[in-house]
Amino acid sequence: LTVTKIPDISQLLLVPKRGNRKTRTKTVTRRRNRHREDVWLSPSTDALINNLDDFFPNLDLDQPVLDEPGEGGLPPSPIAEGTETTSDQGPSQPAVSSHTQQAPPAAIPPSRQPSLYNENDTLGSDESTLKALDQQRPTSVAARSIRRSGGLGRMKSIREVARGAHEANKRTNSTNQGPSSGNIMRRKSTKMFNANIVQIRPDRRGSVIMPQIPQDTVPKRQTTFRWFKGQLIGKGTYGRVYLGMNATTGEFLAVKEVEVNPKAAGGDKSKMKELVAALDQEIDTMQHLDHINIVQYLGCERKETSISIFLEYISGGSIGSCLRKHGKFEESVVSSLTRQTLSGLAYLHREGILHRDLKADNILLDLDGTCKISDFGISKKTDNIYGNDKTNNMQGSVFWMAPEVIRSQGEGYSAKVDIWSLGCVVLEMFAGKRPWAKEEAVGAIYKIANGERPPIPEDIQDTLGPLAVAFMMDCFQVNPFDRPTADVLLSQHPFCELDPNYNFYDTVLYHKIKSFK
Repeated sequence: LTVTKIPDISQLLLVPKRGNRKTRTKTVTRRRNRHREDVWLSPSTDALINNLDDFFPNLDLDQPVLDEPGEGGLPPSPIAEGTETTSDQGPSQPAVSSHTQQAPPAAIPPSRQPSLYNENDTLGSDESTLKALDQQRPTSVAARSIRRSGGLGRMKSIREVARGAHEANKRTNSTNQGPSSGNIMRRKSTKMFNANIVQIRPDRRGSVIMPQIPQDTVPKRQTTFRWFKGQLIGKGTYGRVYLGMNATTGEFLAVKEVEVNPKAAGGDKSKMKELVAALDQEIDTMQHLDHINIVQYLGCERKETSISIFLEYISGGSIGSCLRKHGKFEESVVSSLTRQTLSGLAYLHREGILHRDLKADNILLDLDGTCKISDFGISKKTDNIYGNDKTNNMQGSVFWMAPEVIRSQGEGYSAKVDIWSLGCVVLEMFAGKRPWAKEEAVGAIYKIANGERPPIPEDIQDTLGPLAVAFMMDCFQVNPFDRPTADVLLSQHPFCELDPNYNFYDTVLYHKIKSFK
């Protein structure tokens, strides 16, 4: 009764230890075996930069093959998307701001740096967001280097481009996150909508093969992005997830690659058509979303036998993986992550989207404490977000389902199902295990259908604060009409209020993640 979906980017590879390549390979293999049934943690960008050869082993990363200015346009610099006082939450809670979203309570209006792109471009599939402004001051690392060198520039290696982008990011973060600035950097990855996307491949010796792009085949103002594929970092029924890099900008990517030939579906053509339709729906949903607490869709590449979906790379893994590795979270962390998830959920509901599969495994946690909702494989667009839609059927993961989902035949349900699921996630974070932990799927379905709420485990009943209990009880209102909306919970529930003393870097969870071997 759990929907089988395309794998998301929450399963990411552990950082290999230093040492010779053979030793590192054994270390990674042991960790894979030990956590075969778990979700792998993803390394920080610092770790990726310091171990590029391990994560991209088949490429000559020092071969000078990249022209500094790129083709058809310049990559953007990071943008300061919003600010919040450091006394509020430190680096863990970037304020939410965008021309398509509302900021949560007490957020300070955003400040923006100059961008090469038109902020008014839509995120639709028929219109590119990569229209460069001809007279704008260049803000990318490559563009500044070209200006200093008189306009010609030199060929750069992949390693140089990656390190340059990484150092520029760190400098920008340092500038905007001074001791008293309170600025929080939102690391927005470069979108590749409607761009010419070219994959770089190595030959047998590892030398980079740069595909020749006939200039008469590329529209004059179309940006060209080159990318290359690294290690496999996740695998599912129909697809694989690879670490990737945008060689044009030096940014890391998560690349979801799905085979779309009949052989991948056991020769069942109708099943393959359903898979492609589901992928198209997921892409159509994600490309219109722009929120700090939602995983950013960057573009896709369609080939005859596969579809590659490019997503922002998130260090840290999922909340679910952190719970399995490190155990239950402290209340300050739960409150912070709940508020962030609610902010993303409220945005989705304002956009008319039901997620329908919210759980700890589908919320990614960055190493700065920012969480992001992921996996839109069974999400749905609707015109009446909190009105019952009779076409909604039983979808999602059983232990996080609301009663009306199980009883949905002929009645349908609304986005209030996401609120129930959020309550389950909060319980998950406090307990360190899934809701209905003592029940099998059939038993949980029976109890949920009969209006029972997920029980609070005995070992945490005495440690939960009254606000946390009240929040979960609001989410677990059996009648969906009595269940609050995401906006109401975010703006009015005291459990979600900002804590002026909270800083993710001071939490027990952060130190557990950093020290995990």
